[in-house]
Amino acid sequence: MLILESKEHEKQNKELSKKIIEKKYKKVYLLGRNDIAEELLKIIEVEGIIDECTDDGAYCRKPILKINDIDKSGVVISTSNLRPITAIKKLKERKITCIDSYSFYKLSGIRLKTMNFMEEQKEDLNNNFNKYQYLIGFK
Repeated sequence: MLILESKEHEKQNKELSKKIIEKKYKKVYLLGRNDIAEELLKIIEVEGIIDECTDDGAYCRKPILKINDIDKSGVVISTSNLRPITAIKKLKERKITCIDSYSFYKLSGIRLKTMNFMEEQKEDLNNNFNKYQYLIGFK
């Protein structure tokens, strides 16, 4: 989900994406453990994975951290699929610089196989909106 609140927000996210790609942040974290996180780990250097719901010590050879354990001068890419808007909101409430993975994908120019699914879903939703409204109980 591309989370953009305004043109200014889009501009800020584009600049943030550029800084991540250019390694301007000393510490980059991923929020969440999923296919998107695994793919991002192959492309960018990550300090750790944030996951509040596990006691596991590592994921894909990266340490699993709690939100209170990260360096707030870094940046977080949220890979949350389940509640992406809520995840970004909680990071911002803690004054943590962050971006959702779909915005990062769209604005950075990187290519992720897992995001093709999102693009296909968007097209399917647009083509079948009435059926989706029925499925989720809006009609």
